[in-house]
Amino acid sequence: MKTTVLWLAAFLTALWLQTFDVFAAAAPTLLKAKQEAESKGYTFITSFDEIVALAKKEGRLRVLSAEDPNVIKATAEAFQKKYPFINVRAEGIEGT
Repeated sequence: MKTTVLWLAAFLTALWLQTFDVFAAAAPTLLKAKQEAESKGYTFITSFDEIVALAKKEGRLRVLSAEDPNVIKATAEAFQKKYPFINVRAEGIEGT
């Protein structure tokens, strides 16, 4: 049992370190991609916090969906509850 716990701890530590190395290596590439996109006039969002900040600034979201009307309504209500600072307008669409 003790050996299993030690092996699991070592495995999780190695996995964590490997993940950290991947993200650290990706950072310069991500920065370069962001700079290139922004130089062409595109918005390049790199973090969830940045998405939320921009969403607060925008303040609204329009959704068009071919989903069942009950699903659209429930999803919009759940989204509005989680992000009350965003006005959600969700509509169903029909046809091909």
